[in-house]
Amino acid sequence: MYQKLKPNTTHAMKTKLLSILSFCLVLLLISSSALAQLQRDSRYGFTINIPSNWSKNSYMDGTDKVYDYYSPDENAAVQIRAFDAPAGLTLDLLVSVYEQQMLPAGAIHDGVKNHVSRTGIHGKQGTYRFNYNGTQVGMGVFFAIKNGNGYVVSAMIPTSMLQQKSLEVKSITQSFSLMSSSNSGGSTGGGLSGLTGGTSAKSNFRVTKITLCDQLDYNNRAVNPSTVFGTRTPEIHAVVEYEGYTSKSIVVKWLYGRDRVITEDSYTFSKGQGGVGVVSLSKPNNDWPVGEYWVEFYEGPRVFKELRFNVKQQNTSAGGSGSLAGKYRLLNRSDGQDLVNFHYIFIRDDGFMDEKYQPKDSGNYVGGGKGRWTRSGNTLTLNFDDGTVQQLKISGDKIIRTTYDGVVFTFIKSD
Repeated sequence: MYQKLKPNTTHAMKTKLLSILSFCLVLLLISSSALAQLQRDSRYGFTINIPSNWSKNSYMDGTDKVYDYYSPDENAAVQIRAFDAPAGLTLDLLVSVYEQQMLPAGAIHDGVKNHVSRTGIHGKQGTYRFNYNGTQVGMGVFFAIKNGNGYVVSAMIPTSMLQQKSLEVKSITQSFSLMSSSNSGGSTGGGLSGLTGGTSAKSNFRVTKITLCDQLDYNNRAVNPSTVFGTRTPEIHAVVEYEGYTSKSIVVKWLYGRDRVITEDSYTFSKGQGGVGVVSLSKPNNDWPVGEYWVEFYEGPRVFKELRFNVKQQNTSAGGSGSLAGKYRLLNRSDGQDLVNFHYIFIRDDGFMDEKYQPKDSGNYVGGGKGRWTRSGNTLTLNFDDGTVQQLKISGDKIIRTTYDGVVFTFIKSD
């Protein structure tokens, strides 16, 4: 983070975070249940508990791994930024860079002090206030450097809603914890998230189903299950459905071939009567090597489940539909409203897509998302990296999206 922060990059990220205060973006949210779900990043060795009805998004920003979490009403946000700490980076220097390049002009510094988190992490805590588009905002930021990694955990709430939101947000940020070095992964990240279920005095643990996929919905269920993935697939997930609980650690190994261990992590299923967990492996910087892979599940020395999958060279025709690739601009909305400066969907011939839009009077804010696309006949399916799945209709050089409330967005191919 320290080496790569530049004004144009940080302004875009900062504006994206602050935009929740002035724009009501339409998000596909999960159920209203507020059960906490464990989010885990084994590459950078941390966990955090996020309410299941908060929206979740993760992405790479250069060499940094970023996690964004938003409350259902979008009036509270928590972000984690994890990165390899360069030699010579101190907490004071990290705080200085953050304050200079990440905070808006005119921000009020309420102070930075040494702080030990509830989970025992030594770092610094800063609090800030600033006005954004007429809204007074309060933000707390925790800075930490540990085992060669840097962490910036920030939380932001409008000051008018501090009383309503502070307890919930505080419970989230206080759950941020660093794992022991034995549980941190290698060069690629793995994690187990979304464990749910009630409590039970006694129950036998049993895995009922494991499904491989490259996309998850907001209930941590597999989207487009597969055992074949492309070399540029961002993440490969194993969705674990289980019953009961066990006091024993479950070890998960990801292997390239049968003998090269990519990463190994242990997990506990010590509470609940069942639920869904997700074990994930992130793409290496130089893409996945082509070949055969395995994911193995151990209880003690015994392998009780193993799955094989293959990585093949990315199909440049994206399912035999390369002619669909191109840039599509918003032509019109069925309700006649004109709310954006621009709105594009980019369909790429390597099977990936991204969407960008800029609401009017939004300054430099640009919204959107990235993901993958597939085509079946005249149906175009967009699988966004944040778990959202959308289906559009293909009609000649147009693609048509119909929202849940019946508004029709028509995009036309522009080049």
